[in-house]
Amino acid sequence: MPESEPFFVTRAGEVWACWLDGKPAVNLGSEQNFWASAEKLYNELNPGSSAPPSVDAQDVDATDLPEVDQKPPQAPIDRAEDRHEVTIIGRVYGSEGSNEITIYDLSERGCRIENAVNAKPGSFVSVKLGKIGPLDAMIRWRKGKSAGLKFSEPLHPAVLEHIRKQISLR
Repeated sequence: MPESEPFFVTRAGEVWACWLDGKPAVNLGSEQNFWASAEKLYNELNPGSSAPPSVDAQDVDATDLPEVDQKPPQAPIDRAEDRHEVTIIGRVYGSEGSNEITIYDLSERGCRIENAVNAKPGSFVSVKLGKIGPLDAMIRWRKGKSAGLKFSEPLHPAVLEHIRKQISLR
């Protein structure tokens, strides 16, 4: 199998797409929704043909399947700088208002936040890391209530170290 082609695993009723070339695994949702979407796609790509062959889960011998962790492992991501595991209560301010957040995975250039309810990728926000800030940032990505921020100006290494040692709850 070429490294760029996905393979699929299921665990606890969820279907995951995985790659051997280091791309992060993607949760495709429940098995039921996955198979309904796959059948719809097959029918769109093959109009007028009979339905795709189905596989009954009872026909699969689970003893032949390898053990799979609850969540497929993530390949390491090359980053410009190290991420530091922190837990910081903060606040994000944007055009939709402000809300309390928890900051994780802090680096000089950005962080991951939780409770990013109004975050829209590409939008600009200000964020307070505990009592530090506000810092201007852009929302780079969002998945559920998690979002990644890129600071407009990198944190000074001494400020980053202070945050890690004095403000983080970890």
